[in-house]
Amino acid sequence: MARKKRIKLLNEKAYYHVFSRTVGKEFLLDSDEKKEFFIKIIERLTKFFAIKVKSFVVMSNHFHAILETCPEKKFSDEELIERAKKANLFKSLVLKKEINKLRKKINDISEFMKLLKQIFAQWYNKKYNRTGYFWGERFKSILIQPGIHLLRCIIYILLNPVRAKMVKSPDKYKFSSLYKINKKYKKLIHKLMENKILENYKNKNLNLYKNDILGNEDFIKKVKKLTFL
Repeated sequence: MARKKRIKLLNEKAYYHVFSRTVGKEFLLDSDEKKEFFIKIIERLTKFFAIKVKSFVVMSNHFHAILETCPEKKFSDEELIERAKKANLFKSLVLKKEINKLRKKINDISEFMKLLKQIFAQWYNKKYNRTGYFWGERFKSILIQPGIHLLRCIIYILLNPVRAKMVKSPDKYKFSSLYKINKKYKKLIHKLMENKILENYKNKNLNLYKNDILGNEDFIKKVKKLTFL
C-alpha cells in the first residue's frame, strides 16, 4: 500500500503540528538524559534549517512540536554552507558544494523530522547497545491555521504532561519549550490557562482538537485544495 503523501504549503509561511511515537509505544524516552539529548538535537537542527520550533514537549514514548516554515528567508550559497557546517550536517553536500540540494532541504519539515528521529535513534542504539527500530511510525503532520487556532494547539501540546498526571502545571515540566522560554510568554500561557474556554484542553478530547484547533472552514477548504507533495 502506497504511503499517504503529506500536504505542505510552499512559498508561504506555514505552521505544522508534528508528532511521533516510539516503536510499540514503549517508554524508551524514560530518563532525563534521553529527553535532554533529544532537545539538544532540536537545537542543533535549528542552526541549519529555516524552521522555527514554536513549541515542543518530549514525553516518555512520544513527542510533539509546532514547526513554522520560513520560506521568505533567503540565503546566499556561502550562508547555506556555513549554516550546514555550524549544525554539523550534510558534510558530503558541503564538501561538494551541492547548493541546490542544500537549498531544497533548508525549509522542509520532512528533512527536519527525518534527521531529528534518525540522529536520536542512532545515538540511543549505540549508547544502549540496542538494534532495530526506535520509532514505530512515520511522523504525523497537521497544518494549523495561524492566530487563535495556533495558540490553542500550542496550549494543547504543552498540556500533555498535565493530562498524563506527571505535573500539575505545564510550566513545571522540564522537557518542553514552556520550561525554557522567557517569563513574558509564561505569563501569557498562565493567563490563557486561567481562561475557562481552554479548560477542555486538559482532557483527552480528539473531537475538540479537530473541530476547534485545526482551523475554520475556509482554512480547511484551502488545505483540501492543496497539491499533495
